[in-house]
Amino acid sequence: IDVASIPLPDGVAYDRWLRSFPSFGFLMTVAPEKVANVVRAFTERGISAAVIGNVNAGSKVTLSAHGHSETFWDHAHTPYMTLSPAEHAHA
Repeated sequence: IDVASIPLPDGVAYDRWLRSFPSFGFLMTVAPEKVANVVRAFTERGISAAVIGNVNAGSKVTLSAHGHSETFWDHAHTPYMTLSPAEHAHA
């Protein structure tokens, strides 16, 4: 995720926006050939949308800015959800 590519509301600083209530922004993965259509669908409805990164093989979510990058989350070490076998049947 390229932090500098995240759209900001007018007058809001990055540090404030990144600490905002999570439902104010969503991450989506979209096939490269469909990105323009998806972004257009959101912007036509007055909702900010932008390409802010890419998906790579592996288990890490990495944040980058100004030539530096850091691992934000590594799902191999700390899974986001740890469902038991019984829970998988209901997921």
